[in-house]
Amino acid sequence: MRRGRLRLAVKLALALGTVWAAVGRPAGAAVTAEQLRRAMDGLVVDIRRAQRDDGSFRVTERDWLTGQTALAVLALRAAGVGPDDPAIRKAGTFLADRELKGFHAVYETALKVMALAQIDEQAYRPQIKAGALYLIRAQQGSGGWSYTDSGRTDNSNSQFAILGLHAAALAGVGIPEEVWEKARVYFVARQGADGGWGYTGPGDARGSMTVAGVASLYVCDLWLHVRRGKCGIYPDQRALQSGLQWLARNFSVTRNPGFREWKYY
Repeated sequence: MRRGRLRLAVKLALALGTVWAAVGRPAGAAVTAEQLRRAMDGLVVDIRRAQRDDGSFRVTERDWLTGQTALAVLALRAAGVGPDDPAIRKAGTFLADRELKGFHAVYETALKVMALAQIDEQAYRPQIKAGALYLIRAQQGSGGWSYTDSGRTDNSNSQFAILGLHAAALAGVGIPEEVWEKARVYFVARQGADGGWGYTGPGDARGSMTVAGVASLYVCDLWLHVRRGKCGIYPDQRALQSGLQWLARNFSVTRNPGFREWKYY
């Protein structure tokens, strides 16, 4: 699959997920292209209002400024805002200079890599590569990731790390195959018998973490097998199918299936 087509698929998935929530129509109700466009335009206006003079975006009072800024950039790009837009460029300058430390280093590093790759993967290649190298170092022996380079791993941090490495790989940064293989093994081992994933391991499956498991396995198999010319050959096809079936059985847009919180996750 060519990089451009893969990027388009990712953008569409992000945009449709965000817009469906904004439109707020019941599941199964018809939504027109005009309604989607209006909803996206309104979200763009709201996000732009959250940008500060230094280029960062603050939409909550929590001190996750790098992550918030990166998410704002990704949302704007998914909504069709160009990489040369002044707000995007200003945010890129802010993100490039941010040194990531603290409790959410894996989350924020992954988001920073994804955002910079959406702005200018050539200009920000050093920062993208540095972020990818940190995520590689932070991978633990089990194949998963924690909030930093140590601690208990979970499927949420692990998903974000894989998405960050995926963005870096699309930007041309070489990711060792053993990183993808260890991550693949990690997610296969943590899938429940019902096909779903919980936060840390099998059992107590959630919609959010099952999506994380399916997406992470897909990305790992993509880099392990498709780039070797084996398109359509996935050793984890049964695990992916089982995860998708869990999502089909439990699908909802009004809640996070299996868990009372983190609906929009």
